[in-house]
Amino acid sequence: MGRDETSGEYSVLYADARGVSRIYHMSLEDRVWRIWRSAPGFNQRFEGRLSADGRNIEAHWEKSDVPLHCWCGHVRGVAIGVSPSSGFRFVCYCKDCQAFARFLGRADLLDRVGGTDIFQMPPGRVKLTTGTDAMRCLRLSPRSPVLRWYAECCRTPIGNTAASSRFPIVAIIHSLLDHEGRPRVEVLGPPLCRIYERSAVGPLPPNAPPPPSLRVFGRRASKLLGWLVRGLNRPTPFFDDCTKAPRAKPHVLTPSERATLYSG
Repeated sequence: MGRDETSGEYSVLYADARGVSRIYHMSLEDRVWRIWRSAPGFNQRFEGRLSADGRNIEAHWEKSDVPLHCWCGHVRGVAIGVSPSSGFRFVCYCKDCQAFARFLGRADLLDRVGGTDIFQMPPGRVKLTTGTDAMRCLRLSPRSPVLRWYAECCRTPIGNTAASSRFPIVAIIHSLLDHEGRPRVEVLGPPLCRIYERSAVGPLPPNAPPPPSLRVFGRRASKLLGWLVRGLNRPTPFFDDCTKAPRAKPHVLTPSERATLYSG
């Protein structure tokens, strides 16, 4: 770290074990500590305010917008304000997620033991700007509470929502997120937990996320409540603003379709 006497700003060199290296600018003035870096698609801003007695700092990092697109590029959009603390990343090994990947003909969506990497965030921060005519949704059974959205043009999964527009969560599937060359862990943070591990198709790797803990459940519940209170379940690209109906009629699997997909 070094200071430029003409501007009063500092330069901070950052490097880590992943091979990532960056130069940040920093200033400290009037009890306000600022760190910033400008880079295409990944601007970073930090601001901390010192308390009057100089013993505490209230600080936050600003978040980045992450481009969204299907494999062929017909469906495009943006996830607004994404950071490791703005959502909830986990790996799901359930048979339903595995069946969805088979329905799409995209087994490559799953990790080697059948896990799907998911990032939950409020639907009010997801904007789909083009290609919404290709949006479709799947219901695995008539009573399933989950709608699984995908792009018909290239069979790219988009995300999972509740069957009601009131629920303030969309579970974005990793393949829709364009990290623009950055590691996924840098954009979304590490997975906080794994779920339905008994449905994994093999032994979990040593670096698998941990099982959910009470602390993880509490964090998710806190986020869900916060999103609901702030009205971040809307506007949503998945439901009509007036009728609250899904923007695409759900395709419900027949018993024979379901049996085929679940047979693996």
